[in-house]
Amino acid sequence: MSIELKNLVEIEEQKSLSVAVELTSKKNAPKLQSFAHGVDQNNWLLIAGTNEGLHNLNGNYASTSFLEKAFNQNIYVYDVSKDLSISITIEELEAIINSNFKSYSSILKEFITVFRNTNSLSTQVGEYLYIAGGYGPESFTGKSENYITYNQIAQIHIPSLIALVKRDYVNVDAKNLFAFGSHSNFAVTGGELLHFNDTFYLSFGQNFGATAQQGQKYADAVYPFTLTPSFVKYGLLINMQCSAISDVEYPTLPSSDTSSIFRRRDCPIVPSLYKNPTNNKIENGLAVFAGVFKAGFPPAAWSDAIYIHPTFKNNSNAKRYTQDSAYNQNNYNVYTCPNFSLYESKDGKDIQHTFLIGGIGNGKLGFTNTALHIQTNMAELKSTSSVIENVFDNPIADKKYFGSEAVLIPNNKLVRFKNSETSSSSEIIDLKETLELDSNIKIGYIFGGIESDKKNPQGGQGNTQASNKIWKVSVSIDS
Repeated sequence: MSIELKNLVEIEEQKSLSVAVELTSKKNAPKLQSFAHGVDQNNWLLIAGTNEGLHNLNGNYASTSFLEKAFNQNIYVYDVSKDLSISITIEELEAIINSNFKSYSSILKEFITVFRNTNSLSTQVGEYLYIAGGYGPESFTGKSENYITYNQIAQIHIPSLIALVKRDYVNVDAKNLFAFGSHSNFAVTGGELLHFNDTFYLSFGQNFGATAQQGQKYADAVYPFTLTPSFVKYGLLINMQCSAISDVEYPTLPSSDTSSIFRRRDCPIVPSLYKNPTNNKIENGLAVFAGVFKAGFPPAAWSDAIYIHPTFKNNSNAKRYTQDSAYNQNNYNVYTCPNFSLYESKDGKDIQHTFLIGGIGNGKLGFTNTALHIQTNMAELKSTSSVIENVFDNPIADKKYFGSEAVLIPNNKLVRFKNSETSSSSEIIDLKETLELDSNIKIGYIFGGIESDKKNPQGGQGNTQASNKIWKVSVSIDS
């Protein structure tokens, strides 16, 4: 079954696009959610996260909600073409390093929680996976201890770690396998790490746990930074830009939490394109749609959008962001879920189509199995959205719910939008160019996340589990 998106894009008269999300027969991937991942051809490198479902919403996080046994203690390599999974434990990783790549032994021990945390921020740039922040026990001793948000970042050479997991040590690049660093701004969980314009953007999220101010402190900002090798062997030098992108002057202060519109975590944060009003060029940015939570009690979700455009300031308040307060997401898809975006130029307007697939709504909505189609006018910085019901095409979706904390692993043959004047590429699919290659576009795979037996599971645990389902996502033209 394909879900017709009426009035989405009329390629020719009486033609429109349809999106299909279909369950594959693949069954040998591990059950994971809130993990980090990198891709090398058909191999998926899967690190950290948890192998259980939704945490206990009513319990003490350290003693009953995030038990150490739930944290993923393996590094997986999953071959999607062969439906084959192999893994090593964290202890085996340390033993392999100590035996075969001893120069990494000391720094790996210092940053080993990179491979054990959950809900970190990660992104892939070329052959490297970057993992920042994340949440978990302070030292993983197996005893009751402080839980913290880690202030770390790791650079991992994906092909080399895949070779290491396969015990193919000859193909490990011993000079570039790992690099690590730390910074107070990296103490974030439930945000996103994006990369464009040769810059990383540490976006939204919160510091939660024993070392956080008052036990919980939202990032209240987007932090642009770059990385270079440091004087420490296998170390990273973090070069934070002078000012964070935020609506408050000092986002690190506790008081910012009660006033900032950036007070959001665990929400859809997506790469975006915007038209610079000073030169009419299309430039890279990011957007956050909805998210949780507003200050105050009871907690309420956001339903608006914020557009981050680092290369220009808007005309209304001379800021590098614009709040679209008129946009209303109506509490759908307010938590992290798989997403992809397409660019089209239509009737003289530049439009970005963003799709949020599955996940959780706020309040009574619970798990929904819906998708959200968001259309953003890239010049006016305004969006509208529409709900797509029952997007997961399989009988099991009549009884279970999917998408929260899952990821979309894109097809590497998609044509990405590239600014012709600057040659700056993006993660946004160029609709026209891609359709010229194939009228049935394979967007990629949705993998992992939380699957729930109930729309509103009481407390979270017991009615949910980590998923190993793999869904194929495609877009096609209907006559």
